[in-house]
Amino acid sequence: MRVDTHCSRLAEQPRWSGTGPAAQVLQVIRSRISFLVGDLAETRRILGKMVQSPIAESMEAIVVAWLTEALVQLGDASAAEYLLIGRGFSGALPNDLPGRALLLYAAGGVNMALRRMNRAVNDFLACGREVAACNFANPCVIPWRTGAAMSMLGAEQTDLARALVRTELDAAWKWGSPREIGRASLASAMVHGGSTDLIVEAADLLAIANARSDMTGVARAIGGDQGALRDLPRARQLLRRVADLTERGGNQYAANVASGELARFLATHGNPVLTKREIDVAKLVWAGYNNAEIADRLSLTRRTVEYHLSAVYRKCHLADRRHLYLAMTKFC
Repeated sequence: MRVDTHCSRLAEQPRWSGTGPAAQVLQVIRSRISFLVGDLAETRRILGKMVQSPIAESMEAIVVAWLTEALVQLGDASAAEYLLIGRGFSGALPNDLPGRALLLYAAGGVNMALRRMNRAVNDFLACGREVAACNFANPCVIPWRTGAAMSMLGAEQTDLARALVRTELDAAWKWGSPREIGRASLASAMVHGGSTDLIVEAADLLAIANARSDMTGVARAIGGDQGALRDLPRARQLLRRVADLTERGGNQYAANVASGELARFLATHGNPVLTKREIDVAKLVWAGYNNAEIADRLSLTRRTVEYHLSAVYRKCHLADRRHLYLAMTKFC
């Protein structure tokens, strides 16, 4: 049975209704469900309403941390920082504060979004120490190593970033969460100088997890991934897929980032538009026909077929017939 169904049933009971601590727990759970399925607007609505009213002391840090995380992913890092400051959760935090690790992780996300990479590194590492003190290993709850590695990459601390992301990827595979495996795979691709296969794998896993807001990282990675740029058709196809997924995800900020990366890529590397005849020829090549057979089936001369094939190779940045076949096998 779905967790949100349990929440709905509990809300019908007197203990879990109203505005008391039990009802607040229920609201926090619902907000997290919304976050994990990609509905960040609903997360912001639920938690934003909660911070406008008195919150149980044991819940305040969790509510603020998770609202901060949602605001960052919605592209409003300044509002997220203002929230932390306004609730008294900026700067040094008491060691015995409930939810301290979540607040440190949220602060790291804010600093990374605002390009304050060294501060972000310190926040994520402090979060990691807090998590280690609790002997808590599951990266699905607080993926601090991924955050630290990406911040270190921005701060040019590449060696330590590689070590962290290696540990995070191993832990993510151990716990089996597609979202965290996808995020760790993407981080691994970026800190190791660009692995197109790893970026594609990350995109697949994030799509399975419905983590469409995290797809912005895939879009940004392609722009700086030299492996992807050497395979222009593959990079172009992946960017289009990411732009489509984020557009359907409902996060306008993520959609804008992905569509912007796609537009820049197409402006730099071109947007090949094949004619109907070129498409016909390419499909027959993929089906295994030679030039003479294609000419016969389309009532063309062999020279005309060769002309159309040359146009396809040129527009799609392909070397020869074999690469055309491989490209169409991958994307058709």
